[in-house]
Parts: sequence; structure tokens; C-alpha cells
Amino acid sequence: MQDANVDLWATDEVHFQQHGSRCRMWIPPEIKDPVLLHAPTRKSVGYFGAVRLRDGRFVFRLETGKFNGPSFLQFLQQLRSASRGTGRRVVVITDNARYHHSRLHRPWREQHAHHFALDFLPAYSPQLNPIERVWKLTRRRCLHIDVLPARLIGDRAYDSDPLDRRLERDYSIELIRPTGRTAIRPKTGASCDDTSDVGVSNGCLPGCSGSGD
Repeated sequence: MQDANVDLWATDEVHFQQHGSRCRMWIPPEIKDPVLLHAPTRKSVGYFGAVRLRDGRFVFRLETGKFNGPSFLQFLQQLRSASRGTGRRVVVITDNARYHHSRLHRPWREQHAHHFALDFLPAYSPQLNPIERVWKLTRRRCLHIDVLPARLIGDRAYDSDPLDRRLERDYSIELIRPTGRTAIRPKTGASCDDTSDVGVSNGCLPGCSGSGD
């Protein structure tokens, strides 16, 4: 997109499973039908995320509840707050999940449509959403052949969250409070009541700029 008056973002939701993801591996040649044991759990942690296409700025929000109309509205409001100040109109690429079209946040979207609007992808076309590469890279660098501890799942999933720490380390993601002030992540056992579950990265995420993977 070449319009200098528009900031194009791509957004999506993701679940990272508690057990490690599986990829290619070597096996002895005499084994013809290998069996890989997997952790007997369906626990996961969910995130909303958005990446700005012109520079790779990344915004995410931990979702400990469900992906639905109210939680998506909260993320849109936080994304709008994080994307303001450039003087450009914000257009957000998203898929056609039902709660993305929810009547609950339609009045809010119509109210801000002149400077913050959603652009819906064609149905069944996740390959057209650039943020899918961010999720792929996160799984590859943070989750392959790794197991997320049980404390990652639950109401206090952001307390000493190892996945968030890796995102902070690898991508220079900075956790911020809802007011925009920098927040310090609590140590294990510390209270999380004053810590936001919203993150912003001003650095460019590898693989988000449109180059080949």
C-alpha cells in the first residue's frame, strides 16, 4: 500500500498450546511407523495481536477469557490508542470471525470509521493476513521442542510468563500500562493487579516486513 496518509495494520487471534509443538525429527531407519507421544492436555493461552506493516510495530494483548465481541472491542480500543499520534488514518486487516462483525461494537466502529476502520479479508484466506507469519515465527522460536509450565495457564497467566519474557527479549517488546506509562513485570509470586496485559513493540519483528520466509 503506497498511500502515505494510511497506516495499514494486520490483526488476528492465536492460541499457544501448553505442550510443545512438533516439527521434523530424525528416527532410526528400522522404524517404519513412528509414534510421537504428546502431552495429554488441551490447555492453552490466547493472545490478540496486531502488526503495522510499514515498520513491524507489534501490539498484543493477553486474553485469559474467551475471544468474543467484548474482548475484541477492548483490543480494538487499545490498538486505536497505541496507533494514534501519527496523523494517519488506521486501516486494520482482519478475518471474518463472527465476533469481528459483532453488533456489540458496530456503533463504536462506525463512530471512529473516519480515522480507524476494519478491512475484512475474503472468507477462508488466512494466507493473506501478514500477522500469520508472526505467529509462525513465535511458535518456531519460542515453542518448538519446549513445554510451557502450568502457571502460564490461568487467571494470572501474565505473572512471570515465560512466553512474554521471550517476546520481550527477542523483539524488545515493552509492556505498558493502560495509561501508556511503562510497567515493570512482577517477579514470581508478586501481585499482578497493577500490571497491564497489553504489550507494544517499537522494533521490527523478523519476518513481518514481507520478505520471504
